[in-house]
Amino acid sequence: MQNLKESERPQGQFIRSLDQAEANFWLYDRASSMNFCVMAEGEGSFSEESLRKALDLIQSKHALAKVQILKQAGQDSHLYFATSDKKIPIQKDFYSPDWKSKLAKETIRLFELGDSPLIRTIFYTSGNSKFAIGVIFHHSIGDGRSGCRFLLDVLRASTGEADEIEGDSEYSSLMELYPAEELYKGGPKPEKPLAIPQFTRKKEEQDPEIISFYLEEEDVDSLLKTSKQKKISFHGILGASQVTALADFFDKGQEGVLYLSTPADLRPHLSHPVPDSALGLYISLFTTPVNIRDPFDMKAKAIMNDVRARIGRREGRAFYELLPPSEQFLEKEDGLKLFQLLMSRNPQSSLLSNVGIIPVLSSDEIKVKELSFTVHPALTQTIFTTVTTYENRMAININYDKNRWKEADISQFAYSFRKNILSNS
Repeated sequence: MQNLKESERPQGQFIRSLDQAEANFWLYDRASSMNFCVMAEGEGSFSEESLRKALDLIQSKHALAKVQILKQAGQDSHLYFATSDKKIPIQKDFYSPDWKSKLAKETIRLFELGDSPLIRTIFYTSGNSKFAIGVIFHHSIGDGRSGCRFLLDVLRASTGEADEIEGDSEYSSLMELYPAEELYKGGPKPEKPLAIPQFTRKKEEQDPEIISFYLEEEDVDSLLKTSKQKKISFHGILGASQVTALADFFDKGQEGVLYLSTPADLRPHLSHPVPDSALGLYISLFTTPVNIRDPFDMKAKAIMNDVRARIGRREGRAFYELLPPSEQFLEKEDGLKLFQLLMSRNPQSSLLSNVGIIPVLSSDEIKVKELSFTVHPALTQTIFTTVTTYENRMAININYDKNRWKEADISQFAYSFRKNILSNS
């Protein structure tokens, strides 16, 4: 994607054109919101004033925390980032046990062209010391890892730990730092996945909901030991647990595969290092067909080996390059409708994203009991599960659409998912 000519650049505003990965996520939003949200729950002395000061400080340290997305029309139609001086907005709400449900609905509210910044915050407060914070990002400027670190830095700044926070830096985009490669064409075409009968076609507006469950330190340690003994990754075990829970919706005699999609962090494979703290989209998506009748360990190893093999073959760009360049959709009058139709034809899959261990906030003023994130599934995605580990406690958030799942069915899935993890740890 070509940058604007010098004479066409808004003075003092233009940063760069969106690369293909970033532009794709803007297009995905037109079919189904792909915003993601990082969130923290805790207690202590935490006010809107301290949050405001901390947000302003951390926003000032990230170029992408101060941008809007604009569109250049015409023959060279494309999207570009431009700076803005607007602060990250704070919306206040009352802290209650259903704060995650309310946050899930706020997360899918779209960022439109020209909206700035591409981050917004919701602060849930109560009459006592309990609070929760949700920070919502447009996916073009961040991912689960950098988003969690952004919120952690906000919390640190609110307690006066700003000295530990890195200074302002601007990093190149994923497609610039991840060298181009031949798309892998070997191997047979994967089998078409089964369609889960309990997951209905979209008929109404999205109605996001989150089911959360937790593995305490003892269970996490047990899972780690099992992972080492069996030489299967955490992600492989979690993925097999998810696929096996979804396979329970089929008759015992049913054969076939389900697709599990894995957002994979590409930071270790870039041409130049990018720290976790740097805002930016540095992930790709790998989709693995998993046989629903394979034994559990075989499922887990298939997921682990497939992701590792794809990273080893440097397939990180393939997810973004499977689609035509975004300019083709931007330049056509009905381009966005065509893109939506294309997305609706994607094969059905479930997603599982694990960002790993989040550094711990050391503070006498506030105590954070959970720091995690969530993403609402897209049109053909059944569920989007996200996993984080904070203070040796693993938080698992299952985001789903209430208009596409019956409560009894999604509750059965969540119960089976947790049971599978614990029984294989």
